[in-house]
This record gives sequence, structure tokens and C-alpha cells, in this order.
Amino acid sequence: MINGMAMHQQLNCLRFASQVRPLIKRAVLFTACMITIWPVFGGIVINEIHYHPASNNVHEEFIELHNTGNEAVNLDGWSLRRGVRFDFPKATLQAGGYLVVAADADRFTAKHPGIHPVLAGWNGQLSNRGETVRLVNDNGKMIDSVTYADEGEWAVRQRGQKHHQHQGWDWLAEHDGGGRSLELINPFLSNRNGQNWAASSAEAGTPGAANSVFSEDTPPMILNVSHSPLVPRSTNRVRITARLIDEKNTGLNAVLFFRPDSAKVFQSMPLLDDGAHGDGLSGDGLFGQTIPAFPDGTVVEFFIRASDAQKNYRIHPAVSVPEGEPRANLLYQVDNTVADDSLPFYRIIMTPKERDAFLKMVRHPTGRFSDARMNATFVSRMSGKEQIRYLADIRNRGNGSRWKSPNNYRVDFPSDTPWQGVEKINLNAQYPHIQLLGSALCQQAGLLMGRSRLVRVRLNGTDTALAGYPMYGLYAHNDVVDGDFADSQNLGPVNIYRTLRTGSMEADFTYLGDEPEPYRQVYFKETNAAENDWLDLIGLCRLLTETPEEEFVAAVETSIDVDNWLRFFAINTFFDNRESSLSNGIGDDFILFKDLSSNRHMLMAYDLDTILGRGDTPGSPTAGLFKATEPAQASGHLTKPDQVARFLKHPAFVPHYFAELQRQAETVFTANQTSALVEQIIGGLTNETEIDRLNQFVAERREFILSQIPHKLTLATSLPVKQGHLVSATAQIALEGRADAIATRLITINGTAANWSAWEAKWKAAAFELQPGLNHLRVQAFDTEHREMDRLEFTVWHETGAHQPIDTLITSDTVLSASAGPWFFPGNSVIQKEATLSIEAGAMVYFEKNAQLEVRGSLRIRGESNRPVTLTVPPGTDHHWRGIRWIDSDKPSRLANVNIFSIATDAYAIQTDGSDLDLIGVNFHNLSGTAIQFSNSALVATDCSFETAVSAALPIVTGSGFAGDTPVLFNDNHFAATDRSAPLFAFDGQGQLNAWLELRGNRFSGGIQEAVALSDCNSFLWENMFHNFRHPESPANRS
Repeated sequence: MINGMAMHQQLNCLRFASQVRPLIKRAVLFTACMITIWPVFGGIVINEIHYHPASNNVHEEFIELHNTGNEAVNLDGWSLRRGVRFDFPKATLQAGGYLVVAADADRFTAKHPGIHPVLAGWNGQLSNRGETVRLVNDNGKMIDSVTYADEGEWAVRQRGQKHHQHQGWDWLAEHDGGGRSLELINPFLSNRNGQNWAASSAEAGTPGAANSVFSEDTPPMILNVSHSPLVPRSTNRVRITARLIDEKNTGLNAVLFFRPDSAKVFQSMPLLDDGAHGDGLSGDGLFGQTIPAFPDGTVVEFFIRASDAQKNYRIHPAVSVPEGEPRANLLYQVDNTVADDSLPFYRIIMTPKERDAFLKMVRHPTGRFSDARMNATFVSRMSGKEQIRYLADIRNRGNGSRWKSPNNYRVDFPSDTPWQGVEKINLNAQYPHIQLLGSALCQQAGLLMGRSRLVRVRLNGTDTALAGYPMYGLYAHNDVVDGDFADSQNLGPVNIYRTLRTGSMEADFTYLGDEPEPYRQVYFKETNAAENDWLDLIGLCRLLTETPEEEFVAAVETSIDVDNWLRFFAINTFFDNRESSLSNGIGDDFILFKDLSSNRHMLMAYDLDTILGRGDTPGSPTAGLFKATEPAQASGHLTKPDQVARFLKHPAFVPHYFAELQRQAETVFTANQTSALVEQIIGGLTNETEIDRLNQFVAERREFILSQIPHKLTLATSLPVKQGHLVSATAQIALEGRADAIATRLITINGTAANWSAWEAKWKAAAFELQPGLNHLRVQAFDTEHREMDRLEFTVWHETGAHQPIDTLITSDTVLSASAGPWFFPGNSVIQKEATLSIEAGAMVYFEKNAQLEVRGSLRIRGESNRPVTLTVPPGTDHHWRGIRWIDSDKPSRLANVNIFSIATDAYAIQTDGSDLDLIGVNFHNLSGTAIQFSNSALVATDCSFETAVSAALPIVTGSGFAGDTPVLFNDNHFAATDRSAPLFAFDGQGQLNAWLELRGNRFSGGIQEAVALSDCNSFLWENMFHNFRHPESPANRS
């Protein structure tokens, strides 16, 4: 006990007198005549906060209010805001009384039985790192606000546990998961400073009662300590100031202890509030003193001791545990160097002893893996403005780069004094300009990414950066991806996992069971760690590993931000990122986000120091596009990126991956945009040779990637070509090719689906059956809506030798099968009225030069979509035949799935007079004349295609008259684009108004005359598509 007050280490005023008596005896104590008191008027104050229970159970959290006034206060309509949200019901807090607001009533009562009153059921949870708790009355006026923390003024320094045989500093705050609550010491002083708070003496706090650390007579609080100038020169004396706060305004003493790095013993000088020592006005509570100048490079260490008339004293910074003496002190360094204001300039200042220990550690074979943290002052200068943070922590960082020199730095700021809104920064020495460029490209590409900026760093005044490649005298200041990052990016509630492989495990989304322990080896929670809730990560791994195929796509789209994942892999593919990473087959060095609002997972790249052909393992412009799915060597074994491969190669997702690559190639990675960005970011900081290398790599990489994204339907075959035809001696052939990687969903060959590998953008038919003779093959590509996008048509000549001749006069029913062919009409031929000629699917029928088939009976061609019938001239000939003519046939004819080739220009492929004809899937190839001429016939044409070879002054289809009242129907046909100087479709109804012409669902793809010319008839035109029609004198690009 000191003056009746129990002294606890968390009060920042430890039992120090006996341990520093030699210093105190040498000090001359001066008493200030006046002190400014922070008045606290009687009222409701936030008095106790249990934000991090030892159990990590957020349901055990509570906040206690205390009425310090003399009157009861009605809390109806009041609320807690920030941190947690709670609206008070009708309740009154009596004068001097306590009121507990708990997260969960049942859990609180079980832990603290008999406490009344208790309100419960807030929304949210208290942060384990610290945050603001705000009390607002029914008018919205702020009554009290406390921003608590677990470091800095809210904790004390202690020696950390040894890590890889090295020891540094840590923060001790027993209210941070150590089983204690955070209690206000003196409710009649401001509760906005950590020096007026301490860990409770009682386990789990004292809710509903006076605080265990309560005192109305506390040591003076030592606030706002600073020195000026922040970076003194050897000619500067340095002013030290501090503000003292106490319950009384008499009897305050303050002593400054300081020593240069060359001294073993601290010197002491009084801090005075007399208006003559850089302390502002006399008696304003600001104490000051000026200390002598020191030589360039000197590191000065200092601390302050303040006491009051009752002999209560405090040391700032708080004495370290367990030494009980001031060892982690405030520092500054004398530096005559003029900072370069072209870039941010960071100074890291340690005592020479700790600096030497740090450098020895990072250069030691095992010490380089230590996370032991050294005490430092951090001074930043940006755009001429300087900021300082005392009591920062410095350690080595990285994984594979820890052994390199110069080393990287991790800088941690006390959680109650963040710097630029963050508590941690990384300063990386590995290819800093590449890291900055990678970050900028990711952000331009629309990928969630930590910020990077180039900075200059001095360690105790020494520039350790390499002057040329790969550092150019710079470090990369990179964001630490944690809760601060999430706040800066306005991500909302989010779970963040950092990943790091071990010697035998990767963070590759393999499902490891439902217990979190196996996942902890390679996934590390950067937010919400105290909740110990790993269900989201485990669920994601289960999804990617075990979801049945029929459920996979829906499950992925529900749980994964698919666009983000595809962009992540696309950008890293452009980079050819050679850092061990998820992007090259190793579950390492990436960040996983779980957006708790959308419940979707996102990916972010990490450590971009080996990209764009630079770094320790330079990449290649011609590296493949699916390295993320390929096993890679890692720690002596091959990885198994099965989960990533399942996602990225899936037919539902890989087309969008190709689309993302294409989009980035046409935007961010164009030569103009990339070169401009490179020049903007690193121009003047590196050299022209380095800039040219980067631009060249991007250009070559872009060209290669675009070459790997086919957009046309192609055929790759080793079959020989003879007289314009592919030739096969066997009845089975293998066919393969490529198709549009982005849009294609189905490939068919003569109507039968081929094998389509979406990630390879490759189609294949391993054993396609050929019929003897010429086989016409049509390969078609279809999109997601089953719309045809592209087609290939070619012939394969299956040479079998002889043709089977057909009688030129067919008088009885005759059948031509595919297996017995190919068949040959040696001249003009006639199907008599009593006869029917049937041609079976897959048959090949040849016609002699200028031969015509006349139909007076019936012609039935029974082709199938995958086995069409072909009508043409014999292979190896260059002549034409004159088509098929129906003359007053009284029997209907039907042609289905037929390919017609080599019709003479002055002939009609199909001519029908007074007959009944049904055409289904008839394809007219290389037309130089007219495909169909009909008169007074019952004609139906469905799903036919008309492809022209040369320009001509002839219509493709022409007709006149009806067969009585029977309509003529043309439905769902395709008329290819043509430059013919005639309408594509021309019909004269000759005034027959009892029948009609119907054109429905046809596609007219272009021309220089009318698509359809009708006269003297009833007609119905609907659902037809017309495009690319223009006047012959108009430019080709105008319709």
C-alpha cells in the first residue's frame, strides 16, 4: 500500500521508488505552483469494460455504468453506440449506483450471480484490440465516450517470450484475455486516458459494485509527452514537454531523466510549468525543459517521473515488467541528414544496444526466423510534415526473404496511438518497385489489393537499402492486411485469413475435417480471432473438396465471389507470379476474405515481389495460363492443387476466366496504359533499362495470352488433301480443333455433340464414322443460349474404289443405302410416277456432268442430322450437275438433312412445278445460281441454309403461284450474306388470294438489294431477322 492506495502494475505507477532510488537521489525535485485539472462533473460515466474474457466467449462481455452525481438519472431512450449497440429500456440509475449492460443475460448471471440490476442483449461485440464505446442520451447528445486499447497507456511493457532463442518486448494487459476486466480508477477524472484505467484486481471484474482499483488519490497522469524538434540537428537543443493531470492543483513535481547513447547513467532535470521552459503559459499544466545539443548520430533515451503532494508517483513510459525499471523508453536521434521530400522518409530509432541485438538476430541462421520485437521511435516525414510514434515495435518479417540482407521490417504502433489510421506497417526490401507496380496494376484491374508505396528508410540514421537494382535505395511500404485494412477499404464486417505453407502442408482448400486445429497450421485469422470460429473456412474447403458435381456450380456461386476469384487468377497469370502462391499451384502467400454481409469469399494477392519477369525467380512471357492448377515443387514434395483446379477448369467458370484475361489484355495491360503507369510510378526512381524490360515483358506476355484465347472455330488434322478434299483410307477418323474460349458451350459434328474441353478451348471426336465416298462434315459452335456462333464445313473423301451406278429410269420403288454406296447417276434420270426413290441416311450420291434428276413420282431422302445425305459430283471432277426437278408429281416428296453441292449456275438445285415438296435441313453449298424455283406447288422449307459462292443477278429463292389454297411456308431458314444484285427471296402470287406465303423465323444475313420482294399475294412475315443490308453505293460499314 502507498498512501492507502493498492498499487497494481497496470496503474503505470509501479513500486518504483526502491528500485530507482539511486536516480531519484541524484534528481532535484521541483514543485509546480499550479496545475490544470480536467473537470469531470457529476453524471453517468463508463466505469468498467469487460471486452476480452479469458474464455474468448463474447457472451461474457459487459459494460458497467456508474452515476457519480447526486441525483438519479432516467435512462429511458438512452443508448450505447459504437462498438456495440444497445437501446436502454425504461430504467433509472440512482445516485452513486452502478448498472451493468451485458452481452447475454444468462451467461452473465451464471458468471456473476446476484448482481442487480442487469440489462442485456446488445448487438455486436467488443473488439479485443480496442475501440470506442459511446453513451448517448435520448436527445442524441454524447454523455460519455471511451476509446480503450490493449497497448500503450493501457498496458505496460514486459519482456516477451523467447522466439527462436531471441527475446524482445511485448505488452502486458491482463484485461486483454488475462481474466480481468478493464476498470476506471478515478471516476472524478477524465476516463479518456489509459493512465486512469487498470486491470481489475478481482477475477472477471467487479460488475455492479465499486471497482477493485478505485481511488480518489492517484499519481499524476503524464500525458502528451513530446520532444521538439522531432529530428534535431547537432546544433539544436531539444525541448521536452508533458502535461500533468491530478486531482489537486498543488504539490506536483516532474523530473526528466535522459542519457545519450554514450552514457551509462541517466541525467536528470526538472520539468517546469513556469512559462520559461517551452511549456506555454505559467501554471497551464504543461511542463517543459530544454536539454543540451548532442553530436550528429547520437540516440537520446528519456523518461519522466511525476509525483504529487501525497507522494504518489508515476513513471512514463510505464516501467517494464518484471525488471521494474525503465528500459523501454522514449527515444530520439540527432541527425544532420536532410530528408528527401520527394518520397516519404521513415526513421527507425533504437538504442544502439537494441539495434545491435536486432542486426545480430536477423543475420543469425536461426535468429532470422525470430519475431522478437525491439523498442523504437518511428519518425515519418511526408510532404514536409513530420509525425512521431514512441514505443513502436520493430521486428524482422517475411518468409523466404527473412535471410536476405537488407532485411525487411515490421513496424507495430501501440494500439492507442495508431499511425495514419493503422497499427502495423510492413517495410519490404525485396524489389520494392516491383511490389508497388504489382499493387497498382491489381488496383487498376479492379482487384482487392493492399496499398504499396515507395519510401526511404533509415535505421539509426543509416541507409541500408541497396543503391541500384533491385532496391534503388527504396523500401516498399505495404499495408498489413488486418482489421485496419478492412476499415480503410470500407469492407464492412469481414473475416480475414492470411496463409502460409509449412514443410508438409499448403493452404490449398483441402478439406481436413470439421475441427479447426488442422487448419490453424496454414491459415491465420487476422480479424475476429477471439471468436475461434472457423466454420466459414472449413465450409469453403468442404465445398471445394466434397460437393457433388451436380451441386458444385450453385454452391460455388453462393459461397464464392466468382468474379473476384477469376480476376485474382487472371491478374496473377498476367504477372506470371513466381512467388510461392495459390496462383502457381502452391497454397501459400495469399489472403482470404469472408464478407460477412454477402457471405462470399474473396481472394487477395500478397507479396508481389516476383512478378513481370523480375524477382529472384524471373517469370516467362510464355508461361501457361493454368499454372494455378498444376502441381508444383514445394519443400521437397509435389503440391496437389485439386480444389483450385476443380474451380478454375470447371466448364461453368473457365470461360469467364478467359473473358477476364481478354478484358485485362484490352484495358489494363495494353501497351499505352501499362507504359504510362510504369512511367508514372517508377519513372525517375529506377532507370530506363529497367522500365524498358518491364514494358517489354508486359507486351510479350499480353501477346502470348491473347494467342492462347481462340475466337474462331478451327480444325486441326493430319489427313492429306486430294483434289480439295481431306482424304481417309479408313472408315473412322479422329477430328479435333479449337473454338471461341469465351462463348462456346457446345460443339457438334453433323448434329452430334463432340467432346468439348472448355479449359483447353478444344473440341475432339476420337472416332468419327465415315461413309464411302465424300462425307460432308459440319462442325458448329453454340453459346449458352444454344445459338450458333460459328461453323466449319468440309468434306472428307473416304476412298473405297468403285461407285454403284443407278438406272436412269426408275420404274419401281428403289432404296439407296449408305453401306452399299457411293451411288452414281450416269446421266439424266427420271423417277416415274409409280415409283419412289428412297435414299437412306449417310448415303453418298454422285451425278454425272450436267445430269438432272426428274421426279414424276416421289423422292424420299431420309438423312439424319449426324448422318446427312450428300448430293454432288464425283470427287476429283470440276464439273457441275443440274439439280432435281419435280414435274406435276402427284405423290409428296420429302428431303431431310441433305447437303447439295456443285449445281450449275444456269440451273436450279431444286425446281418444282405443280408438286408437293417438304424440305427439312437441306443445305445448299457454294451456290452460284438459284437454290429453289417453285411454281404452283405446295412447298414447305424448314431449317434450310443457303450459302452463295459468287455474286450473281439471280435470286436465291424464286417462285410464283400457289397449289390451290395450300400455303407456301418458309420457316427458320438461314440466308447467308451475299452481294447478289437481286433480292434473296422473290415471289409473285399471281393474284391468288385464297392462299398465302408465310416467312417466319428466318435469318437474312445481308445483301445489297432487297431481302424479300413480294407481289400480288397474301403474306405473313414474322420473327424474321434482317441485318447488314445496304444500298450498293453505300459504304460497306453502313446498313
